[in-house]
Amino acid sequence: MDFDGPGRFGGGLFGVARWLIEGLLSVFVLLLVIALVFILVRYLLIATTAAQLYVAKNSPPKAPVVNAQPGPVAPRSPVAPTSPVAPRSPVAPTSPVAPAAPVPPAAPPAPSPRK
Repeated sequence: MDFDGPGRFGGGLFGVARWLIEGLLSVFVLLLVIALVFILVRYLLIATTAAQLYVAKNSPPKAPVVNAQPGPVAPRSPVAPTSPVAPRSPVAPTSPVAPAAPVPPAAPPAPSPRK
């Protein structure tokens, strides 16, 4: 006797009905999963955009940064050349040169924010 299950193709008429029901349920579950993923992605995209707009609207204004990086520092003593350099002959300018504008004083440091 063979007790491995009903016939060769799944039990005749009931096997075909079972095959159809399982196929339809599988398609339904697949569509349900696709719909849930679509809704989740759509929600996350809209929520992210809304959060960015909310933060941009409700965050305090940023203070402008003045002198964020210090300027270059001049060496304390002149640097001597490593090899002798031949002196250059002075050349007279062919056009009048305007004097350089005076350098304005450095800006005062920004006040620290109160806590």
